Amino acid sequence: MQIIENELINIAIRAALLGANEIVKQYKLIDTNITIKSDCSPVTLADIASEKIIKQILAESMLPIISEETDIQPYSVRKNFNYYWLVDPLDGTKEYIAKNDEFAINIALIKNNKPIWGVIVAPALNILWMGGENHPVKKALLPKKFELTDPSELINNLIFTSPSQVENTTNTPILLTSRHHLNKETNELITHISKHFDVVCNAYGSSLKQCLIADGSADLYFRFGTTMEWDTAAGHALLSSCDCSLYSLPHLNPLAYNKQSLENESFICYNNKPSTLKIINFIQNHLSENR
Repeated sequence: MQIIENELINIAIRAALLGANEIVKQYKLIDTNITIKSDCSPVTLADIASEKIIKQILAESMLPIISEETDIQPYSVRKNFNYYWLVDPLDGTKEYIAKNDEFAINIALIKNNKPIWGVIVAPALNILWMGGENHPVKKALLPKKFELTDPSELINNLIFTSPSQVENTTNTPILLTSRHHLNKETNELITHISKHFDVVCNAYGSSLKQCLIADGSADLYFRFGTTMEWDTAAGHALLSSCDCSLYSLPHLNPLAYNKQSLENESFICYNNKPSTLKIINFIQNHLSENR
């Protein structure tokens, strides 16, 4: 099965790069075609264009696809999936609309309802991350200007680096926060942590927060409120490949996938440095005492 999974990885990287190409084309324009979905989240032409090409490429694998902008198959069908793709064709649409560059494409390969490999591309930042079971997290810089018809040559020439998990060279843990999804519970916990620990808080959009923890640039991130499985799956695979963790809150249970409802529980992701684990224990105790 390893050979087959390697072939799937190549398909996913190609799909992610071509999706990024479509997003970059739209990003250069003033996208006024913004629709508000039933969950009050925005969708743009870039979301649709990215999803179209990603699904076209992933279809070569003959595996089922669950993607944010497509009608989701009934649970009676999905529950029988063994392998499938879980896709967010434009994670961080609010960041895309705000033109702050902090948006991404998330593609995860799921096996038996567990993310086993993921690729995340940040089109405006020109960075690709990938990793999963038997594939420790790696990242590569993309050309600053790329317009692709067939990304095979680019893939063959990518130079991947293996993060050493020491990119945060300070002794002060870096706690990441969301740019657009801070709520009362999150702010109160950040304030409480700051009273007991010396931490640096940095805000980022989309799945980049998981990428930065996976590549050693940051230490922890927590999210209260609604996210979907496609928001976390690719990043979850990256984190799992490099001795980092992603668990539901408050009890630190494994985050589940392909549930009847695709909504996630509140969650936390972090590396396993002693300084980080002290904060994690503190958070868990605090949440248990206040529920």
